[in-house]
Amino acid sequence: MPFQQQHIVITGAASGIGKALVLELAKYSCQVLAIDKDVAGLKQLLEELDNTKMQLQILELDLANLSQIQQLVPMALDKLGRIDLFFANAGIAMYGRFGSQDFKARQSQLMVNLVAPIEGLYQMLQVAKDNNFSYIITASAMSKTGMPNYAMYAASKAALDRFAECFRFENNPGCHLMLVYPIATKTDFFNGHENAPIPWPSQTPQKVAQAILKAVEKRKTAVYPSFLFQCMISLQLINKWLMYPYQIWHKPKTS
Repeated sequence: MPFQQQHIVITGAASGIGKALVLELAKYSCQVLAIDKDVAGLKQLLEELDNTKMQLQILELDLANLSQIQQLVPMALDKLGRIDLFFANAGIAMYGRFGSQDFKARQSQLMVNLVAPIEGLYQMLQVAKDNNFSYIITASAMSKTGMPNYAMYAASKAALDRFAECFRFENNPGCHLMLVYPIATKTDFFNGHENAPIPWPSQTPQKVAQAILKAVEKRKTAVYPSFLFQCMISLQLINKWLMYPYQIWHKPKTS
């Protein structure tokens, strides 16, 4: 059982895919730290999972705040002692034309969707030493293809895609990095925005969480919970492999 006795961090854990991951992991004897800015949601999660094998702790952090991002891994280590799996899942999507979003709205999406997961990985690399760990980032189908009125969201998620691609050609043998490309999930993620439709196709957060955990077991570098979406972007994936020899040519030589 790959999740038995593991120490696990999940951001954005109070709802959506993050909550679904916590619920799936409740089947195992593991320690989980659920992180979110929604304190009420975290406390409700504690109540729901009071009598399970999992040892659950909660931590309130707002990942739109730079000072709190900088405390992400140190505070998680203080709670768990060590980190074997880190699910950088928190995300913000704000619907609307780019010109209609103020600086705070634009900044929040960049901080939560892009800066926080990259900085979390940087912090993990600094403290991991000889301990191997898996780092799983929830990207988005919009990492691969944009949608109208999601310009900032899609930009932040696409940047994760390029970051991960470059990172994998560097020498980080102790870190297993995996990106997840879910389509729209049937949660309140898109709520709160007038006339914000849930893009087609969509799926449940439970299905996404199950696909993520299966991929972690197999140590995949990417997972597409929707096979339909993977088929839709098949030409992009072929192009990625065509570029692989060029990237290998530029890979830094190890000493």
